[in-house]
Amino acid sequence: MKLSISTCATELQITPEGQVFDAAAGIRQAAEAGFQYVDFNFAKAAKFSRPLAKDNWRDWAKQMREVADACGVTIEQTHAHWFYIADENSLDVAADMEYLHRSVEASAILGDCPWVVTHPLSLADSLGYNKARTKEFLKKLYGELGEIASRCGAKIAAENLFTGGMRYFGCNADDLCWLMETLNDPIFGICWDFGHANKMGLDQAASLHQIAPYLRVTHVHDNKAVFDDHFFPYFGNVPWKKILPEIKKIGYNGNWNFETHVTYHTIPQTMRISALRFLHDLGEDMIKQIQA
Repeated sequence: MKLSISTCATELQITPEGQVFDAAAGIRQAAEAGFQYVDFNFAKAAKFSRPLAKDNWRDWAKQMREVADACGVTIEQTHAHWFYIADENSLDVAADMEYLHRSVEASAILGDCPWVVTHPLSLADSLGYNKARTKEFLKKLYGELGEIASRCGAKIAAENLFTGGMRYFGCNADDLCWLMETLNDPIFGICWDFGHANKMGLDQAASLHQIAPYLRVTHVHDNKAVFDDHFFPYFGNVPWKKILPEIKKIGYNGNWNFETHVTYHTIPQTMRISALRFLHDLGEDMIKQIQA
């Protein structure tokens, strides 16, 4: 099992002018703390005219690959651009869809056939969430993403979410398994987010066994089942003592990937590498517990 960390934890750097988006610095900091594997986060890369939104976004992705290679870091999973959707035909959605598609192609530049984690989008009508309409939309959306991934050399994972805002579909194992069974292609898999599942109050042991045939990557973080806090593990109430043995039972041996940005962003810049090293040691201990 490989220990990994998302650049969502490290991409925002504290400067005298405030927080600055710098994914390259985030990769370097992860490497300095001992991480050999990184999950590249595109979620903030298109906002505020950042690199993914610019015409030279492919060049930027190549630069990020060069930074990772120079640091001895491998990118085996990424997080695609995500957004909320009400009307799939609106102009705002067209721009977001473009950034989502770019995320997949850029991921193939960053790594050799990486898993690109996506949020299953939900559609609504005048009465609220429309599950039937959502399912038809998702079959079309993931078909398009699968074609791009196949052409570029990537794979697509769907992540479990939590209810709130425009998030409805994908908040439980049943939804994700339906999507995998419907798509029926090994280019698709599941990313299990332990913090989201905790916020939903799911039985994570049962859920892990249900999704086991499709589980490919993870988002490891903690919360207190109220907010999506993204704390370091053991800083919330995710029942790790019960969860870790189940990881071994289902035979999962993919990346153990931290997505712990909130805790990290509250730490002074001068202490960030120390915090990352602590998180790295914590991750190694969790993997030892899984493999015991």
